[in-house]
Amino acid sequence: MEIPILPPALSSTSTEPSNSSSSPFSPSRTTAQRIPSTSISFPPRGTINLTSPLLSSRIHSFSDEFFAPASSLLLPHPPVHKPGVYIHTGKWYDGWETRRHNRADFDWVVIELGVNSGDGEAGGVGRGERRGDSGGSGAQRKVLFKAVEVDTAFFDGNHAPEVAVEAGCFPDAVDGKGVERFVDERDEQGRRAAGTAVAAEAEGAQSSSSSSSSSDRHWTTVLPRQTCGPSQRHFWLLPPFEAAMAQPYTHVRLLMYPDGGIARFRLYGNIQPIIIIIPASLSLSPISTTASLPPTTSSTERVIDLASALNGARISASSDAHFGAASNLLLPGRGTDMRDGWETKRSRGGDHVDWVVVRLAAPAARVARVVVDTKDFRGNYPRAVRVLGGRFVVDGDDDGEEGRWGGGKGEEDEKEGRWMDLLGGERECAADREHFFDVVGFESKEGERDDRETGWSHVKLVILPDGGVKRLRVFGVPVAVVRSEEKEKDR
Repeated sequence: MEIPILPPALSSTSTEPSNSSSSPFSPSRTTAQRIPSTSISFPPRGTINLTSPLLSSRIHSFSDEFFAPASSLLLPHPPVHKPGVYIHTGKWYDGWETRRHNRADFDWVVIELGVNSGDGEAGGVGRGERRGDSGGSGAQRKVLFKAVEVDTAFFDGNHAPEVAVEAGCFPDAVDGKGVERFVDERDEQGRRAAGTAVAAEAEGAQSSSSSSSSSDRHWTTVLPRQTCGPSQRHFWLLPPFEAAMAQPYTHVRLLMYPDGGIARFRLYGNIQPIIIIIPASLSLSPISTTASLPPTTSSTERVIDLASALNGARISASSDAHFGAASNLLLPGRGTDMRDGWETKRSRGGDHVDWVVVRLAAPAARVARVVVDTKDFRGNYPRAVRVLGGRFVVDGDDDGEEGRWGGGKGEEDEKEGRWMDLLGGERECAADREHFFDVVGFESKEGERDDRETGWSHVKLVILPDGGVKRLRVFGVPVAVVRSEEKEKDR
């Protein structure tokens, strides 16, 4: 399948999104709200950066990158300034910058979202392996966009004057395949004389455009055209769409009117859980890490990582994330360095603890093992951890006020019945390693298994007293799987 590069339904002066009745982003709901970047934490609570290379997202194609490469848009670290440094094409910039005098309406870059891409290797996690991460159902993950960030840091006088963001579903155009072939007249006239590999292939393929279906040529507006200023972070909060409006998008297109430079691009949102009912005949395996199936669990049980962002887990709240976002705990793989972990600031009180609450991808019928990974945290790892399970009613994407999660070590919350200890107390930690903790069982006075160990909707990780953790894994069996097994037994 080819990815179209038709211009959006926006005219060069319009600030309204395309009017498509089939689009989940209907015109009545596409009012983006510009928010000062200083008034919000990054990433916003309950979201992850869907364009992160740690999710195997990558640049698919672009119109031009003469001065600075498009791949810099996705770099995880803040933009760097190197005054006085020049290269063959001119002044060095940490970002994406195109030539001057674009004769087309806009320059563009297409980003392949790793959550729905095919085989390959990127970002430290096997792209083909991820289909098993989601439970082996083969279904594409639906994503819900929540916010957009465009950073023009250090681009002053050459920054992008205006931007827009679109999304599309092109499941066959992954791993760099499906280079643009459907070029309309305005965009073709805007091609540079030097051209690019994309332009060269498009030039000889216009005759095939008539065979493309209307759906192949459709992009959905995520962020309508917005103005940008020089050398600053721009942040837009998208409307509060319902989870039912999530779509299996595979690609995102960033439009820059008419040309210029952008340092970083982030698209925040979450992945909707696809664990609903899994056939009992299907054997699942956990996410691809060094963790294996818990020894106390049969290989025929449907064990998955319920705390994986790829399966739909998300952060509900955290006490602190001064040095690293709590959402990093849910990412696949083991990352590259401390930047992609969760780290709190140093505490000075004797009884201080930090904590994070994870909304699991699905309620857990059984939790067999918890993995706490302190990779790359050597002089700043927590002395010990506790892991608690809780059952809370949530309203769609809204987890409610942060105060409902309690604080401290969770001891008072345990007494009130809001949380239950899964590990049997504090467990010591060491530097730069994965810690595997088997979940303790609960027994009633009659010696039978207590139903308190089932139905966890959330898990709370408490670190004593502070520090950094790279990843959190919660291997368990979703309630839906158990129900499916029970139905098949009744047949």
